[in-house]
Amino acid sequence: TSPKPDNKKDSGQKSNDEYRIQFLTSSNVLSSGDKRLKGLRPVDHYTEKSLVKYTYGHYSSQAEANADLRKVRKSFPDAFVIHFKNGQRIK
Repeated sequence: TSPKPDNKKDSGQKSNDEYRIQFLTSSNVLSSGDKRLKGLRPVDHYTEKSLVKYTYGHYSSQAEANADLRKVRKSFPDAFVIHFKNGQRIK
């Protein structure tokens, strides 16, 4: 069977793995309508070493994130996919 996207209720091994597209870093939190977000919605952010890092999407596989990455790179050419496990970024 094919995997179900973003199904948090699935008890599969990778249920705690999540992929997001990081597209912007800022020294402070931006409002949701800030022009630097270039209309991309919905966005989330997390803080790492006093920098606010903005992400788009929540994906259950890197392949799904890569599919949307092309769209995000039209406005943010340096965007890239990041991996979270149990809510923590994995580098």
